[in-house]
Amino acid sequence: MQSMTKYLLRSACLLLAFSTCLRAETFELKNATTVAVFDSNGLVSLKDMLSGASMNLSTDAWSLAIDDTTLRSSNARPRIDRNSDSEITYNYDLSGYRIVVVYRLDPGWRFVSKQLKLLRVPVSTFTVHRVTPLDVNLKDKVTSVYVPSVYTPQFGTTIEQSRRSLPGKDYGAFLRLPDKTGVMFVVQNPYLDVAHREQSTTLTYSPEMQWQQAWGEFISDMACIGPYRLSDQRLPREMVAEWHLPPATMLDDGMDRTEIAAFTDCVSKFLIDPAPSPISVEVGWTLNDYQIDVGTSEGEAEYKRVIDMVSQLGIQALLYAPGNSRLAERTQSTDSWSWEYVLWLNLG
Repeated sequence: MQSMTKYLLRSACLLLAFSTCLRAETFELKNATTVAVFDSNGLVSLKDMLSGASMNLSTDAWSLAIDDTTLRSSNARPRIDRNSDSEITYNYDLSGYRIVVVYRLDPGWRFVSKQLKLLRVPVSTFTVHRVTPLDVNLKDKVTSVYVPSVYTPQFGTTIEQSRRSLPGKDYGAFLRLPDKTGVMFVVQNPYLDVAHREQSTTLTYSPEMQWQQAWGEFISDMACIGPYRLSDQRLPREMVAEWHLPPATMLDDGMDRTEIAAFTDCVSKFLIDPAPSPISVEVGWTLNDYQIDVGTSEGEAEYKRVIDMVSQLGIQALLYAPGNSRLAERTQSTDSWSWEYVLWLNLG
């Protein structure tokens, strides 16, 4: 009896140790600036070595709505493949569907990408109704969230009003954490629906796209996740409406400057042909400079102020298109837009 008890206890200890090892098994992608840690279900943590910013996930999930079926990552245990030093894939077999989730951390990236690939479907033609590449829960406490959305500032239309009338929606989610850091969740799609509650965040889009297996694999738009350290310098959420003077004190309810930098850096990594020395150009039309008459001394002084301000902003070039009553009158324009009187080539 004693030997049987010892055997059962030893077996229980071995089983516990084995299950602990399975839970503790992790995988790592790393470059010069960023370390990403994964477990059997997906991304666990991400750290930016330059700023010290990090984030930790308790859940990293996804889902796909195809025809009348909704596939979820929680419904199957994936096979994990380490394809290279910069890529890990999770392979799922679900009711005749095969989905591969690809995580990448390329050299120079300060974020991790996540993309869904639909390799096998039990029918030849199908419709992808909804894609949720990011369905995450943070372990870290979230103190605030910023969701950039499309709106029409030139008409003074608020974001909430624009969402009801414009085709564009959300662009991503920026979660702020107590230690003055944050984490960016974005998808390369301007028609996102972002939902956030406490520690949970989902980014979804609805392509309503019919697809055929003969065309090859269906690939979702890429999601990107990146931590950053907040600067505590925030811009206004909405622009000043056209034809209105800015208030004496601007609101700071928009994006933090490092959130803008993180998003800009992420976008720049996917440029097809990035310019080594890009040129900044101020387009005078955006200042309504066609209404400035440099044929008068007052107009000439006004446009000089424009040029001086552009120079102070570090902009190297200006698209110059004011009116000049000494050379041409708008009423004499012969083009349908009545722009002829401001065209430099016409004025010589």
